Amino acid sequence: MEGGGADLPVDVGTSPGVDRPDRRGGLERRYAAAVAELLELRRELATVYGSRSWRLTAPLRLLRTRPRRPESPVPAAQAPTNTATIGTDVGHVSVIAPIASAHATALHGTPAGLGFDLITPPDGTAPTAAAACNAAAAQAVGEWLVIWDGTSAPRPGWLRALADSFTAFPNPGMAGAVLLDRAGRIFAAGATLATDGALLPLGAGAAPGEPEHAFAATVDAVLAGAVMVPTALWRRFGGLDPQIASLDHALAELALRMQHAGFTVVRQPAAQLVRRASMPEDAWSAALGRWHVRRRRIALRGGMAVLGGGRTAAAPRVLFVEHFVPTPDRDSGSADLHAMLRVFVTLGWEPTLLPASDLDRADRYVADLRRRGVRVATGGKWRDVTGFLASETRSFDLIVVSRASMASGTLFARLRRHSPFAPLVFNTVDLHFLRYERAALLECSAATLDESFRLQQLELGAIGSADRTILLSDAEQTLIEELLPHARTCVIPIMRDIPGRAAPFGPRRGVVFIGGFRHLPNVDAVVSFVREVWPKLSGRIDGKLTIVGADAPAEVRALAGPDVDLRGPVDDLDAVLAGCRVTIAPLRFGAGAKGKVVSSLAAGVPCVVSPIAAEGMGLTDGLNVRVAADPDAFAAAVLELHDEPELWQRLSDAGLAVARRRFSIDAGRRLVAGLLRDLDLPVPADVAPP
Repeated sequence: MEGGGADLPVDVGTSPGVDRPDRRGGLERRYAAAVAELLELRRELATVYGSRSWRLTAPLRLLRTRPRRPESPVPAAQAPTNTATIGTDVGHVSVIAPIASAHATALHGTPAGLGFDLITPPDGTAPTAAAACNAAAAQAVGEWLVIWDGTSAPRPGWLRALADSFTAFPNPGMAGAVLLDRAGRIFAAGATLATDGALLPLGAGAAPGEPEHAFAATVDAVLAGAVMVPTALWRRFGGLDPQIASLDHALAELALRMQHAGFTVVRQPAAQLVRRASMPEDAWSAALGRWHVRRRRIALRGGMAVLGGGRTAAAPRVLFVEHFVPTPDRDSGSADLHAMLRVFVTLGWEPTLLPASDLDRADRYVADLRRRGVRVATGGKWRDVTGFLASETRSFDLIVVSRASMASGTLFARLRRHSPFAPLVFNTVDLHFLRYERAALLECSAATLDESFRLQQLELGAIGSADRTILLSDAEQTLIEELLPHARTCVIPIMRDIPGRAAPFGPRRGVVFIGGFRHLPNVDAVVSFVREVWPKLSGRIDGKLTIVGADAPAEVRALAGPDVDLRGPVDDLDAVLAGCRVTIAPLRFGAGAKGKVVSSLAAGVPCVVSPIAAEGMGLTDGLNVRVAADPDAFAAAVLELHDEPELWQRLSDAGLAVARRRFSIDAGRRLVAGLLRDLDLPVPADVAPP
């Protein structure tokens, strides 16, 4: 599904020029540094004043120097890889509770299809809740342990959401649900560790949909309610410290040990529980819990240096500025952005998405991103980009602006004023001026040719002004090098999950076209194919032509017939690709890399492409795709692949190989990490160079 939807111009003033003063030198940089330093000190003081141990620690805090950000969010010596993955199958979960609970029926809201058992120790057999959890966990047979407080009522989908945390974040060790009070407000969305070992709930009193707390994120600790840990990891760390009477502090102490070993602790707001009652805890137990946490932190991190707080450093922050919230099942541009956001989460960053034309959105697409660890600035809290930036007291470490229409006017300047030391990366999505130029030459349209020139000036201005520009193909990079020899560019092809081949040649039937129809090259491609190529295959193909894609206009809807199935948007593209023999990409104009081609190769389905569709993607005719330049050649290539099992198998294998090597999430992750290294920004030490 090509493109990211209609390109909406944003009138924010004049275009940023190619030439600009050096913002890293002179008085402007020193002034900006002083402002940033002042803001950082304000935030630090606010944290101190909020601590219950301010009077004790103030003299020491005033003497210490401010720590520098570490080179990597995960220390090089502590970067294990947690190989436990869940995917679509959670497997068996052992839910353990420290007390024999009368509220076990609360678990009946668990979604069907997830295997779990509830284990509680006999009453009075353990001196502390932590010891009771250890005793119950010793009986567990599931791959996953969930510590449930025995009283809080889980909301539907809680287990699945906790499990998803282990595929979204780097080296996850523990995931905790968000606790709600009976009024439906947040009781705790994770917690921070105060200097005295106290647990300070995050988001207390806020609405669950508040953007600051509605996304999965790494935290210092999670409170008792529902906390998931891989069983193998639980046993590796020896479970909870049985001497700690407070279950919250016992979990915090385990979190400290996990974080010291390089694992992350995640709060997952898509997993929610409603608190029915607090577990009884006297003042001595609470004080003893804080004491244990302080001792553990000192032992792990060395003396009084731990007074600064729990984690070594906050995750670096990246701001993505786009028009819309991505809808990855509807267009390729959205799928690209969705994958890029996910990659930043796996690299230990906290991404914020600012959809400038979509700030009121609140739907499943927003929820999906938040579940995966992306902070989405929607929900009606902000009216525009200016309002959002005014509300952000913290600078970003990196800014990514997508599309030529978003790079217009004074937007770059406003972003740089807000975060003066953040490199600004321009992501073209594709070269819009090249796409319009090709369309104009195909249609002999003077208006479209003039529009291509306007877009060229806009895009080249943005490329020249940005610290780096992301291009999707080597062909685009070569073109930009000719037009702007000193432009700082890098190639990061589109990224896709690689589902692999779901079925062999034999049971498959028919031909599939994939494309979002707000992208004009897709409309032209499928209409011209049905008119000029499909009649040549009539009666010779076992199966129909299936057209998959959202927002079909009238000329595409008119193509439906006995042998043309207009499917529209689909929830499961993999299922469609699992049943067809061949896909087509008969594009006559366009630019950038083609998501429809990558999706086909990633599913092991051979694809027949036009030269425009193959451009810059590293594909070879007869090796991993078939390239056809005219209707007769296109029909012959489709028929050949549809009828010859050996050729189909060879291209299927080769297509899968190139998809894994060039277009996989893992390949893209290495390229993004390379971009971050070039910009002197944090990258986990375990990410190999591209």
